[in-house]
Amino acid sequence: MNESKKHLFIIYELEHLPVLEKRLAAGEKFEVVALDWEIELELKNRGIPHVPLRQVAKSPEGERGPVEFTRKLARTWYRKKEFAFFAHDGILLGEPYEMPFLYYFQMLYYHLSVIGQVLERLRPSRVVIPESFRYVPKTALPTEAPFVQIPFAVARHLAQMCGLECEVIEVPATYRHRGERQAIVRGIKERLVRAVTVVVNAAVSLRRPRAIRLFATDPWSRIAPFVRAMPDLEVVMSRRREIWSMKGDVWRSRARFHHRLDFADARERTIAHEKTREFIRAFEALGERPEVAKAFVYNGISLWKVAREALKAVIASGEDMVHTIESTKRLFSRRRINCVLLFTSVKGYNNIIARVAEQAGIPCIDLQHALAPMDLNHPYSRLSAHYLASYGPHMAKQYETFGVDASRIIPIGSPRFDAYATPLPEVEQAALRKKLGLHSSAPTALLGIPFLFPQLDYYGFTSYTARDIIEDLAFLARENKNVQYLLRPKPGKDRYSFYNRKETLDLFGPDAHMAQFDNLRALIELSTIVVSMNSTLLLETLILHRPVILYLPLTLDHDFDAWETAGALRIARDRTDLMRHFQELSSLEVRQKQVRRADEFMKEQFCFDGQSKDRMTAFLRKIVAERQRR
Repeated sequence: MNESKKHLFIIYELEHLPVLEKRLAAGEKFEVVALDWEIELELKNRGIPHVPLRQVAKSPEGERGPVEFTRKLARTWYRKKEFAFFAHDGILLGEPYEMPFLYYFQMLYYHLSVIGQVLERLRPSRVVIPESFRYVPKTALPTEAPFVQIPFAVARHLAQMCGLECEVIEVPATYRHRGERQAIVRGIKERLVRAVTVVVNAAVSLRRPRAIRLFATDPWSRIAPFVRAMPDLEVVMSRRREIWSMKGDVWRSRARFHHRLDFADARERTIAHEKTREFIRAFEALGERPEVAKAFVYNGISLWKVAREALKAVIASGEDMVHTIESTKRLFSRRRINCVLLFTSVKGYNNIIARVAEQAGIPCIDLQHALAPMDLNHPYSRLSAHYLASYGPHMAKQYETFGVDASRIIPIGSPRFDAYATPLPEVEQAALRKKLGLHSSAPTALLGIPFLFPQLDYYGFTSYTARDIIEDLAFLARENKNVQYLLRPKPGKDRYSFYNRKETLDLFGPDAHMAQFDNLRALIELSTIVVSMNSTLLLETLILHRPVILYLPLTLDHDFDAWETAGALRIARDRTDLMRHFQELSSLEVRQKQVRRADEFMKEQFCFDGQSKDRMTAFLRKIVAERQRR
């Protein structure tokens, strides 16, 4: 190909492959670069020449500078004077988007860096890139559509900046129609659920009201243990589909179900619409290059031009946020709510609900469901609810470093882990062992497979870094053939093929078993050693008294250093560390010693003793009684 006429085709979704193949079959010549490891593998398997991304670009993953820049930007953009207009009734409407914008800004910076390097190294005269073929429903957060379009938006922006011709391949009608059909099906299901809940709400309301009236955004499975133990409590669930999970508990707990907008009336909708028009006018008045754009620049890379469209989408969604605020006020009043329980109070609509509860003087609790990063500049270091029903004393110490008063951190444990105090029946373990083809006489290791969620931070990975970690885990398996292995990616359909393709499974050899959708607790109890990549698997492993190795190849992650110092776990930073720790734990004496030290640490720092349900019921009764005495 003539260097002066080099055409670059950038591909970043598996669904783009047929489009590329069709263009190549028509005789077009491209230099192809994929932005995803699995796509590179597919290109290789189909005999399509391509330039491996890592040959032409260095990833900024795990670099402290970009991580701290994007964290700060996510936490501060809406607080700047230029965005002071984006508020309603004293509530900052940008606050619920701290976490979504953290993901967005990090991937925006990543693609600006990586695609910029690709263009600089390959110097094409023309760039061809498809739009994302992923369908984003209208009910998704307003950051979601800009998020999936980041590679396309960045490539188009950089091509324009470099004076290059850029061809955009639009979403084919087949994909667009498929998404529209899915939306229709979802709409029908939603209308069915709405109709059912209207009838159920009316029937349940005939029961005598109870003293504690709890509004909950958690899934039923997380609150069922203590709600069932409180005959003086009734619950309003924000997740209407939980009606199918609750079954008879709907009647027993006097449960009603309400969408966040159920109580928004026509007058409020008009007010919200007019206010949003004001928001949009104020945003447009900032212009293309406002002073605030300087806050979006790091290391010579500006996020503003592309991020402006995502910010505009969020500003335009203000109508929905105003609706939510006003509807939530009315819901609290109509259902006489005197306690609120949230599934993470720092993001999304839960943040709005926490602020409305605060204004109404209703005690609001964040029921902890995961460990939070230790860094003060991370959005998770903030607590929007008044209380955190925490895992235990360890969290009070952590939040104290965040400036949160210890009186707001209540040592509860986790009601969903109470059942872990009782071992699983042997017949259940035997059935799973048989299903997976495990031998009871051979040691078993559970390997947590990295979470494929691209970001710069240390708790999610691009496909390239995830592949590196998988190869390290596979090397461990090949070098320790006397052990049988269970492979555990995060359950779900998203990127299923990445984890389950033959090329991945073959790395581990014949004694590895994919266990993506099996009961995690049962898998841990079948295991001799657990290698974890995330805090949830780590925590459950320690609760179940198994030795754990935490594999943290990204050097920014120091959240568990104190745990290692206490002897509760082992941290491996590279393949050599991983091998050494694993081989040392082949000794029964070494495993037992580590488990004893871990048990001591857990007893001192956490409340996982099977009594969390009792502490939660006592706490709910206490704060409701205190409110009534005011």
